[in-house]
Amino acid sequence: MSFDYQDTKLRERLRNSQALSYPEKIAIIRALVGEAYPDNPRIADLGCGEAPVFKHSVNVDIYPAKGVIVADLNKEMPLGPDAYDVVLAVDIIEHLYDVDTFVRNANKILKKGGMFIVSTPNVLYWRNRLELLFGSDRHFDHKGEHLHFFSPRSLMDLLSLNGFDAFRIYPIGISKLLPSMAGGFICVARKC
Repeated sequence: MSFDYQDTKLRERLRNSQALSYPEKIAIIRALVGEAYPDNPRIADLGCGEAPVFKHSVNVDIYPAKGVIVADLNKEMPLGPDAYDVVLAVDIIEHLYDVDTFVRNANKILKKGGMFIVSTPNVLYWRNRLELLFGSDRHFDHKGEHLHFFSPRSLMDLLSLNGFDAFRIYPIGISKLLPSMAGGFICVARKC
């Protein structure tokens, strides 16, 4: 799915922070990369699974798949330093045991000024708050898939402690009146 980020209903939906489908979120990430790097950037897609965001990216995941480098993202990655213009972490950081190592490794493989794009659910999502208010903590069960929980601020803090700055947050999933309560967000950061 591709689109012109400058003139679409999707851009309006992003601006208004309305709920987006996964393909729409991927289209936004593609557009953000395309705007910043219009001429074939070197991209590493970390935790891509069987569906990398870009066809021409270097893909890394713990599970084997065609065209994927198998590696544990909680440990040192088998990618060269300062080699990539863009590193993607689409809905993966919340599943990792060692997010500090992961973010340090992302910084290591990025070129100076490179773009790190992370998408993740928002721990401050209004439904999470409501469920906690009424005694449900199902999202925070130690047996769940999500091992870490991030708000936009906590993710920016983690990234800034590991050499990133120039943050831009795109809330996903609620009106622009309450962006801190969005269901998820895309964070774009630059390597210092």
